[in-house]
Amino acid sequence: MNAITSLQKHRHTRDKLANAGWALLRGECGEAQQFDGLLECFLDKVTFDPARSSASQKTQKVDSGTGPIGLHIENGNTPLPPDIIAFHCLHASRMGSETTVCDGLELWGRLPTRLRAVFSKPITVRRTLPATIWKRYVATALGQVDHELITPQELHGFLKQIRGQSGVLNNDGSLDYSLALSAVREDNMSGAKAFANALMGPSFNYEKPTYCTIDGAQIGQDVIDELCELAEPLVHEISWQAGDVLLIDNKRVMHGRRAIVGPASERIINIGMGSKAWI
Repeated sequence: MNAITSLQKHRHTRDKLANAGWALLRGECGEAQQFDGLLECFLDKVTFDPARSSASQKTQKVDSGTGPIGLHIENGNTPLPPDIIAFHCLHASRMGSETTVCDGLELWGRLPTRLRAVFSKPITVRRTLPATIWKRYVATALGQVDHELITPQELHGFLKQIRGQSGVLNNDGSLDYSLALSAVREDNMSGAKAFANALMGPSFNYEKPTYCTIDGAQIGQDVIDELCELAEPLVHEISWQAGDVLLIDNKRVMHGRRAIVGPASERIINIGMGSKAWI
């Protein structure tokens, strides 16, 4: 593929992101190295999840057990979620394990008035983070290589940098963390409102968080179950083939996964994410 054809193809992919919030590129990258190169076209800064293992200098391994994964945006309970995420399938499962996507623009429009009233205001997420996790996150945010060198002073400085954050260190080094955030975000392309958050999502690598409304009332499982029911008719299932790449506007579209049928080792997928770099 020459440079002009490649540029046209990437612009077509960008148009798909603008229209649907996600784009599936069948057989785009046969090898992990090709995926790293593709990320350069869509990301101008790569970020990482502190709880995931590295696959390369730009990507991480997707390993979330075999159970179904609820809809969420990546790093949705952090102050700096990525703009764009990209998944690369190196090996697909023979059955099940479809990735699910749900357009938060559509879902926001379908929420009943009472839920729109609740989520039009900020919510608060609280959870305890092990020392290794919060140190890795702060190190990445501050551009430091060795997370073990992060000090409590640097942590508190980072907490003050972003409004809505607070935290208390425990004797074992863990952090009781609180973050005020919006469950409704503006998509990267148009700035339209989208219900894009991690309320329905997993806690595979983290302690299950507690969500509260702005007045301090806990958001119960009944509300989350209702959100799942409202979202399900809008879900698209993506059956993976080796070499596929899935790009997602992480400020608009939530993703999840159906249960893996068979050995988890059959399914090999890497993820790359970061801030957008439009062409």
